Amino acid sequence: MFINTDSDYVKCNFGVGYETSSGLSTGKLDVFFSETKDLGSRFSELRNFITSDEQLRADKFHFDNNRETFVVCHAILRLVLARCLNINPLDILYKYGINKKPSLMGNSIHFNVSHTKDAFAFAVSRDFYVGIDLEEIDQRVDIHSIVKSYFSLKEREYILKSEVDMKNRFFLLWTRKEALLKAFGTGIMDDLSQIEVSGKENFINREIFSNLSFDYGINNMFLYSEKILKYYVSVATPYKASINFYHLDPDSILSYLE
Repeated sequence: MFINTDSDYVKCNFGVGYETSSGLSTGKLDVFFSETKDLGSRFSELRNFITSDEQLRADKFHFDNNRETFVVCHAILRLVLARCLNINPLDILYKYGINKKPSLMGNSIHFNVSHTKDAFAFAVSRDFYVGIDLEEIDQRVDIHSIVKSYFSLKEREYILKSEVDMKNRFFLLWTRKEALLKAFGTGIMDDLSQIEVSGKENFINREIFSNLSFDYGINNMFLYSEKILKYYVSVATPYKASINFYHLDPDSILSYLE
């Protein structure tokens, strides 16, 4: 890894796969994932660990599965962060950057969240900022139309080279782009085709990140991707990371509820 603040480009390095761990302890970079239905037996307990403001946000979802996923995800996030900070989960205070990227008030632990209607994932790191994106591969999308607007020519060729596994290739690149943007805290960008993420190494012009919420002079980003059940998850960090992946179930969160 190198850091060169004079460079005009961000070098993106890509890997696939996480290390796994049987225990729940936030280390250098931990990624937590679950389908909401798998935690349904704990829902009544988990809803006690979100704030009134978060409940109001949850109530704005029209469908029950979206609402329950939001509640479960944000409750477990608070439980994990509270374990790191040794405080009450409801005492955790969030602040938001200029592009609405959340962070902890008064603490340097970093985190990022992504959820679909039926599943969620979040990443926690004590050492560096992070971005994460989760997408369901089985959802209906017009891939041929989307790639024309949001992917480079090289990426389009990669995605459309065959009907076999085309959705997998599409969501692999889509989650990489989203995770990278969320790590930088840029918010939505107009031209995602400038963020090319189809190779093992790609060089992205720093000028396209004109609305960065911060700038650490980072000229490297590392992205890790994994297909989990019917979902793709990608994580972006500014340093090469050893990632612990936790597939949550009712028993694995029991210690947090006690």
